[in-house]
Amino acid sequence: DRISSLNQRDIESQARIYEMELNKKQTQIYAYQSQINPHFLYNMLQCMRGISLMHDIPEVAQICTNMADLFRYSIKGAFLVPLENELNIIDKYLYMIEVRFQGRITYKLEVSENTKDCLIPKMILQPIVENSIFHGLDEIEEGGIVTIKTTRSEDDLYITVTDNGVGFSKEKLYDLTRKLEEEITFINNSSSETSDNIGVINNKIRLYEGNNYGLSINSIPNHTSVTLHLNAKQQTTT
Repeated sequence: DRISSLNQRDIESQARIYEMELNKKQTQIYAYQSQINPHFLYNMLQCMRGISLMHDIPEVAQICTNMADLFRYSIKGAFLVPLENELNIIDKYLYMIEVRFQGRITYKLEVSENTKDCLIPKMILQPIVENSIFHGLDEIEEGGIVTIKTTRSEDDLYITVTDNGVGFSKEKLYDLTRKLEEEITFINNSSSETSDNIGVINNKIRLYEGNNYGLSINSIPNHTSVTLHLNAKQQTTT
């Protein structure tokens, strides 16, 4: 019985490693498909920035800079990044959102100092923030706000994205919560974009951190929060 149990655990461990490698390869393929010609894109963004400054349009110039930084960050560098780096990119993204919505949507960062050097999978916050904006706040005429808060409890890192948008219906919230509790992916052709984004991030966290980690959602009218629970790994100091 003990040998059988150990064999089963070994099979499950190998399956998890295979799934992690598959997920990594799929991410790499997507990144390659997205590159097109990075140097061309950078050059065009710099060209647009220069023209904007010539015509005294600083907002457009800043958007060009932020877009170039976000694009470069998403396709280059390590898979695990310090939380502070991820938040810097989110700050650039949310600046563009503020300009896009002409102040109708604003944002706030509440970052605990002891979380900044925790290592997290790259680009796991942007899809969650995007959901908050385009599925929660898009219909609000004014006063929309996204708040990102980070806290740490010993080896546990929590990142909560909150918005004061329309929220999920009880049926939708129940369906998402049930699917997040499953250990298998729930992305399919009939899923909504919201489910896909949340499912991808939840799977990515569980593949690299284990099934004790992942996403949780709470939603009532005018208040929706998505919390990412991760292992609070830190950079090694030299």
